[in-house]
Parts: sequence; structure tokens; C-alpha cells
Amino acid sequence: MKAKLNIVLISVIALFFTFSACEKEEEFDYKSILPAKIGVTGPSTVFTNGGNAVVFKVTSLRGGSSYTWTVDGAQATITGQGTYMATIVFPLPATDIDGVKVTVQETTYGGLSGDAVTLTLNLKKVCSLTGKAADLVGAWGGTDAGYGSKVTSTASGDDVVLSGLNADWIYDYWGETILSGGTCTMKVNYEEGNVTIPLQFLFKTDYKGSSYDYTISGSGTWNNCGANPTLSIQYHLVNTTDGYSLDPYTDNGKYFEAELELGVTKGAFVVKRAKIIRNK
Repeated sequence: MKAKLNIVLISVIALFFTFSACEKEEEFDYKSILPAKIGVTGPSTVFTNGGNAVVFKVTSLRGGSSYTWTVDGAQATITGQGTYMATIVFPLPATDIDGVKVTVQETTYGGLSGDAVTLTLNLKKVCSLTGKAADLVGAWGGTDAGYGSKVTSTASGDDVVLSGLNADWIYDYWGETILSGGTCTMKVNYEEGNVTIPLQFLFKTDYKGSSYDYTISGSGTWNNCGANPTLSIQYHLVNTTDGYSLDPYTDNGKYFEAELELGVTKGAFVVKRAKIIRNK
């Protein structure tokens, strides 16, 4: 009999604590939940062609909170308002815009607002190439290593194959004749307006009866916001036969430069220089 009474007593006590816990939960003050010290992640430079989406995220998340996103300094369409992740599309601007601010502010479940956090970025205009590599095919006017351009290009998938890069410099300034080669493959980033020339063989030359192999590597940008596509390339040449770079012999001592415009002839501009007598 005593054992049964103990069981009944224990059950009553358990029910009491259960109802007490429920009552306390119902009385919980959600305004006591303070906003978290949040951060925001995203790119510091955004390349926009008017349609590509860019993602920004909140760090230090708090369950039950909502997040308000705003953009200042440029037009923008925001998807994901109220959530920790915003997807933002910047329309194509008339020019590049520096100092664009993406701001996010937390509001807790209890309605308390935290400090706004801002990420500042630079917005870069990229005018799309609808045909990708096909839009970069042809003859390029301009200058290459201080000489008139002899650069032409063809498409290879999404890559662009350049021919004639450095043709006059290696012959007129460096004093060597190209025996074979003369082409290189350029990788094109069609969203950000960048180009890369991976390290590769460029050409074989002759100097006083001896042959020499050269490699090329480089990078640069393309632009399609003017009348014609343009290329700005900085590249390096290395004599792999003798094992030295030609960078010290460039105008700036760092790299060769090519400033090119598709389909435009800017005359037979040639910088007059004395040939270098190479030391062997």
C-alpha cells in the first residue's frame, strides 16, 4: 500500500513540474533575445553585364531572425529579402561605379533591430559578347611591344588563338627571325572581362644560325563597351633554350604590352630603335 502511495506522489510531482515548465515557456520574453553581432560576406569587386547574379551572406546567424538588405550607390534588384542570403542583380551601369554599399540589418523574433553592417564594393561594367570567342575573331589594330600590331585571331571553342603577337619586336628589336610557331591560346573570362595566356610555347627563332625556343604567359582585360572590342594584354617572353626572361628589355622592365582594337587599322606605326646585339 505504501509503495502505491509513493508512486502516486511521484506522478503528482512530475505533473506539477511539467505544467510549471509549460507555463514558464508561455511566459518567455522573446524581447530578451538580443541581436547578434553579424557580418556580411561578398565580393569587393562586382563585374556586371546587367544580368548576372551576385550572392551576399550574413555571418553569425540567429534562429528566428529576419534580415533586411539594401543597396546604396547603384540600382539593384534584390532576391531573398528577409533571409540570411541575398541574391543581387546590378543593371548595366553607364560607367564603372566605385563605393557601392550593400547593407544588412538583423531583426530578432522579438522585434529588436541590431546594428546595420555594410560591405563596400566597386561595380565594373562588362558589355557582353553574345557570340563569345566568335566576337573576338579578326585582325587587331593598335600597338604591340611598341610596334604596329600584326595580331590576328581565330576561335577555338570558347578560347581565342592569337597569331603574330610580338612579331615585329623579336625581328626588328631583338634581331631574330621566326622559324616556326607564332600562335598562342588565350583563355577568356566572359563574365568578368579578363583574359589569361597560360604558359606555353610561342615560337622558334634563328639568330646567327642557331635556333631558340620562346614561351609566353600573360594576362589582361577585354572590353566591348565601345565601338569595337578591345584587348589590353601584359605578357612575358622567356628564352627557354638559354634560360632567361626578356622582361628586362621591355619599355617598363616588367612585361610586354599590347593595346589592341578589333577591326581597326591605326597605320603602320613603328617605333624606331637600334637592334640589340645579343651576347652569346
